[in-house]
Amino acid sequence: MVPQYDEGIGFTLPTPEKEGYSSSWTVLEPEDGYVLDGLKLTVPSTPCTLVVKATYIGRTYTLGFEGVDTVLDVTYGEAINRDLPVVPTRDGYKNGKWVIDGKTITKDYIWDFADNKVAVAEYELDSYVVTFVTNGGSIVEEITVSYGSTITKPNDPTKENYSFGGWYLDEGLTNLFDFDTPITSNITSSQTNEEYSLNNFFISSISKCGFLHDIIRSKLSSKEIKESLLI
Repeated sequence: MVPQYDEGIGFTLPTPEKEGYSSSWTVLEPEDGYVLDGLKLTVPSTPCTLVVKATYIGRTYTLGFEGVDTVLDVTYGEAINRDLPVVPTRDGYKNGKWVIDGKTITKDYIWDFADNKVAVAEYELDSYVVTFVTNGGSIVEEITVSYGSTITKPNDPTKENYSFGGWYLDEGLTNLFDFDTPITSNITSSQTNEEYSLNNFFISSISKCGFLHDIIRSKLSSKEIKESLLI
């Protein structure tokens, strides 16, 4: 701004405006002989070229955090440069972070909000793995599932001479897994097992005299069945 003014004239400078900043004028030329009072300027008694420059200082705002008793003072246009509070943990979620209007807030964030703000915590939905241990049966692929979701029961594994008995959450095969239960943690091979029972066979037991003795229902392996027929 380089206007020409006659001696002894007083006038009011316009207000410099810049979002997030307070402002003032600084006279660069002449070095003396003027009077500057806020926006009111009186030029020197001798006509001269007057050069003024606007100076801006970032305003101070407050930064709060939802659910946390922490409030920080922040300066517009400057990095927060303060340690933020730890993001609260939340069951089933991970990678929590502080967010304002979709922007991730860290200590290095350059404050660009011309207002007081409260950051909120945002998370990613966690996922878990269900692993099926078949104890020598056919392979059943593991399933990855989001927190709180259920899984579809996979096809039963197969094992020669055995019938499938169910999926259990313990090695003692006492806690049968309910596939309608929401998954809230990893179910690993040490927790998920299946039970196999020997196939049921209907066999005829023949006496040494060759007469039909009876029909019995037995839980015997193929090898045991063959041996029993030789009695």
